[in-house]
Amino acid sequence: MAADMKGQLIDYLKANSSIADTEALCKEKGWNHDTLVGAVKSLLAEEQVTATSMKREGWKLTGEGEDVCAKGAPEVQVFNFVKSKGAPVPNADLDAALGSVSKIGLGAAMKNKWVAIDKATKAVSTAVDSVEDEVQKDLKNLASLEKAKLDALKKRKMIQPTSLTAFKVEKTANFGAEKAVADITAEMITQGTWKETNFKSFNFQNVSGLPCTGGHLHPLNKVKTELRNVLTLMGFEEMKTNQWVESSFWNFDSLFQPQQHPARDAHDTFFMEAPSRAQNIPEEYLEAVKTMHEKG
Repeated sequence: MAADMKGQLIDYLKANSSIADTEALCKEKGWNHDTLVGAVKSLLAEEQVTATSMKREGWKLTGEGEDVCAKGAPEVQVFNFVKSKGAPVPNADLDAALGSVSKIGLGAAMKNKWVAIDKATKAVSTAVDSVEDEVQKDLKNLASLEKAKLDALKKRKMIQPTSLTAFKVEKTANFGAEKAVADITAEMITQGTWKETNFKSFNFQNVSGLPCTGGHLHPLNKVKTELRNVLTLMGFEEMKTNQWVESSFWNFDSLFQPQQHPARDAHDTFFMEAPSRAQNIPEEYLEAVKTMHEKG
């Protein structure tokens, strides 16, 4: 249905330079306005047309209002039924004949002093010779009604506000051009057809997104820096960290780590074949460490 409407819209624009009012065009052609607007927006997305919106506020009949337009106001229906009988009508007969309209119409007719009820017999009789259905006339001429009458009809739930957005549509230089393609595919690249393909232009003016920011320190580096500061403030000095291979003497013995400590095991430490022993250890310091391990 939408595709058919788009085709009809294109055909119309080929024969005419523009559309002054989409609502008027729909009334002329018998088209559905919502469907036409969808077709206009499709061409708008393809940049084949431009559209200027025109918002209109108004009123439309409710289901009850349509019934009144067809059958008359409830109070008029009550009056006409009683008048047609030529004699007082029992309230029960009125309810049976008119259904839900009876109660509403009887109250309004009595308020207008068109009918009266005998308190003893509960029979309804006419109080005037004839009446005019002003409500029905007003519903058929909503466009020319004053605010007070519109408010009264709205209060009786016979009309409700409505809003419609019509469009003025004009062709662009791209009208009738081949539909622009949004994405490039692998086939276009391998076959080389992308060179002749009409691609949809990208809008870089209204793109959203957050500006790029600089990098951040890793949480572990932050903790390491904090610990370094604490230890240096306590008087410790930081050793060079570019010594990637260290002997077990400096790594374990000089730190007084027990010989049976699990960290000395092969799973936790990598040992080199060459050199297999530490070199150039000060003799006095070596003896001091040895004494500590052997004698405590």
